[in-house]
Amino acid sequence: MVRAALVTSIAALSLVASPAHAQSRDDGATTIRTDPLRDARRAVEDSVRSGTVVDLDRSGRGANAIAPLLDEAPGLHPRSTGDGLAPTFVSMRGAPSAQVSVAIDGVLLNDAFAPSVDLSMLPPAAFSRADIYRGAAPISLGMQGLGGTIDLRTRTLAPGSGASLAWVTAGGGSFGQRRAAAFVAGGRTLRGLALVSYRGTNGDFLFFDDNATPLDPRDDVADRTRRNAAGDSADTLLRACFDVFCIQALGAARWTGLAGPGSLQYQRTSLSQGRWNVRAFAPIRRGSLVIEPYASAQWRRDSYADPLREVGIGDATSGGLAVDGGVITRWRERIVDIEAIARVRHDQFDTSDGGASTGAANAARTSVLAGVELRARPVEGLEALGGFGFDALTDRSALRGVARSMALASPRFAVLASPWRFLSVRVGASILERAPSLIELYGLGEYLRSNSALVPESSATLDASVIVRGARGLVSGRLELGGFGRRAENLIVLTRTSALALKAFNLRGAEVFGFEAQGRVSVGSWFSLTASYAYTSAIATGFGEVDRKRVPNIPEHDASARAEGRWRWFRVSTELSAMAGLFFDSANLYAAPPRALWSASVGVDVPWVRGLSIDARATNLLDVREGFVTRPSGSVERAVVSDFAGFPLPSRGVYVSLSWTSDAPSAQREASLSPSARSR
Repeated sequence: MVRAALVTSIAALSLVASPAHAQSRDDGATTIRTDPLRDARRAVEDSVRSGTVVDLDRSGRGANAIAPLLDEAPGLHPRSTGDGLAPTFVSMRGAPSAQVSVAIDGVLLNDAFAPSVDLSMLPPAAFSRADIYRGAAPISLGMQGLGGTIDLRTRTLAPGSGASLAWVTAGGGSFGQRRAAAFVAGGRTLRGLALVSYRGTNGDFLFFDDNATPLDPRDDVADRTRRNAAGDSADTLLRACFDVFCIQALGAARWTGLAGPGSLQYQRTSLSQGRWNVRAFAPIRRGSLVIEPYASAQWRRDSYADPLREVGIGDATSGGLAVDGGVITRWRERIVDIEAIARVRHDQFDTSDGGASTGAANAARTSVLAGVELRARPVEGLEALGGFGFDALTDRSALRGVARSMALASPRFAVLASPWRFLSVRVGASILERAPSLIELYGLGEYLRSNSALVPESSATLDASVIVRGARGLVSGRLELGGFGRRAENLIVLTRTSALALKAFNLRGAEVFGFEAQGRVSVGSWFSLTASYAYTSAIATGFGEVDRKRVPNIPEHDASARAEGRWRWFRVSTELSAMAGLFFDSANLYAAPPRALWSASVGVDVPWVRGLSIDARATNLLDVREGFVTRPSGSVERAVVSDFAGFPLPSRGVYVSLSWTSDAPSAQREASLSPSARSR
């Protein structure tokens, strides 16, 4: 079990894995000499879909992790096993990380081997914003995000503008945090950009350790130091475009120690990872028609080392190569937009751990996706969307000699009515499906048994929301209130079949409903406030002790708020994230204590050096490391504040950075929005 779990974790720590389509962000674009973030929010948040745009332009440059920056989206809950380089995953709308799709510029990262995407592998400095879709995303982003989809958008400049931009940042802080990044972009006929970034940490923060005896305070350690949590990550983003042809490469290399649970810290276990994602695209425009052929290749390698056999797995390696190609076609007229996609993808994976692996150790998946979406505006103030996607998959396992075919289907429909400029009402319905992963189908070694009879997970969702917006002078605001209901079926659960072996079965369903709210207020460029809240009731339906229990690792209450202020050369900001009502296990025997994370930062633009700024940031100011939970028996016990059972969060810390930005205000104001981005 341990071996299977850890090898699966290795596969899950994935930067780039399953290539889908590649959407152009540089071609066929219109240079918009207005606020690019405002235009993106109009395209996503005020569209017929339920979505949120998170600004990463400045906050991502010196951040140690991207997941906390996404927390302002209602219904999205990031969960970390430590500091910025520790494995981090997200849940959305009651769906675990395996049912949340993550993409970079439209290229899906979820792979066929282990579908969860570890966000700690993604360099925050590479992205300018995140488009987060709750429920059904555009059909071009696939149909396997049962809870939602995160589309991270890399930095870019407007084509043909001739603008240039450069910036560099570096800093350090508590727990040996150290980060640096440099970015340069420019050109007119030949456009290009380059980003290099580094993140490092010693990971030696303090945490409360109850020594796995919550009822006995005599052996508690209030200030234990985290060990074997150091790590280093180097990343690069390169892009070059000539006319309509563009090629982009995103690479990452990371080494990190694996500390293990807080009460049992490992000393020498480690994980080394490498990623390359290369894609090329060349959209061709003919009047209202845009035809965009594309191709991508993605390589990955993960090496796990356990020289002291502290976990008992020894050494293990996994990796593979994935290739993808297809065509996206867009046709736009005054009252009708049509977008169609056709693509073929092949994923090949291999895993070895001393020659013992079988099943999915050497497996492949080939899929063919076809989909179309039609958006109509029959009258002013009314917009309707209808679409359908079909994905045919064939899996093969070389060691088991087993072949399996599946088909996924996804219809979706949505309506947006805007009777007045200040009011919109949105209603949508969709069916989404996720195919079982290769290790769930074919097993892994002697610890995870194969089950080729697994069927895809499915989710039917209905949601509705009301949007109120307005502006008066320098003050503008937006409030969205919504609710959703989701019924999931054939959810895959790992079940013990012997003392050491697990097997995947379609055993469980889930009934999920919730309420989501987000408000945003700004006063010119001086002040802004964003707040969100989500209530999620996720109840499992199945057999035995899990029936009618809360789905594990899904918070019942999740809230966040961020306030920013600026006056002349000074900037201040503060963020608060709170969570309650989360259980770590399916039987709801082990609850997580409520937690609140409060951070604040202050910055100054040095007036006598143009472009130079100094920033200081304090994290986890409350520094609450333990809480109290009530067990089903009624007893009250102390528990470690954590997102994952046994994995403590960092204590209070400070980070200071120095940054310089070139004097290119026109480049900062201009952005490239592709037609596909505006249609969402």
